[in-house]
Amino acid sequence: MIIPLNVTLEPFRLPLSMCLAAAEVRKVVPTVDVRVADCQAEGMDAPGFEALVSEWKPDLVVINVSSPTLGSDLEAAATARRAGAQVAMFGQHAQALPDDLLSTEEDVDFAVTGEPETALSALVGDLLNGGTGLDVAGIAARDPAA
Repeated sequence: MIIPLNVTLEPFRLPLSMCLAAAEVRKVVPTVDVRVADCQAEGMDAPGFEALVSEWKPDLVVINVSSPTLGSDLEAAATARRAGAQVAMFGQHAQALPDDLLSTEEDVDFAVTGEPETALSALVGDLLNGGTGLDVAGIAARDPAA
C-alpha cells in the first residue's frame, strides 16, 4: 500500500485510512504479506519508490489518491505496473470518478468505491482465489478480458 510521492499537504495528514485498510486485510486474509510505505513521511522520491517496489515485488499495490495528488499517484501506478503489480486506488478521486480513472489510466486496475477496509480485503481474497475483482462489492474493476 502506497502513499503518494513528492506531495506536501498542510497540515501533514497521517495515513490512517491506509493503515486501517492494511490491518483489515491482514485480519481477513492472514496468509498475505501486507506492507505499508508512507512515501511522504519517508521522504521517498520516484527512484526510491521504484527501488522499493523492485525489492518488495508486490502482486498488488494500493495507492491512496486524491485529485491534487493525481499526477504523482499515476506515476507511482506506472512504476508498480512496470514491476508487474496490479494497481488499486482508493481515496477521494477514486471514489468520485472510478469509471473515468479506469477508462483513461491503463496502469490502474481497480478503483475502490466502497469502504476501503472491507472492499480491499474482499479484493485481495478474490484475487488469491483466481478472481478478477469484477464481482467484488465496493470495487470498480477493469475487465481483464477487454
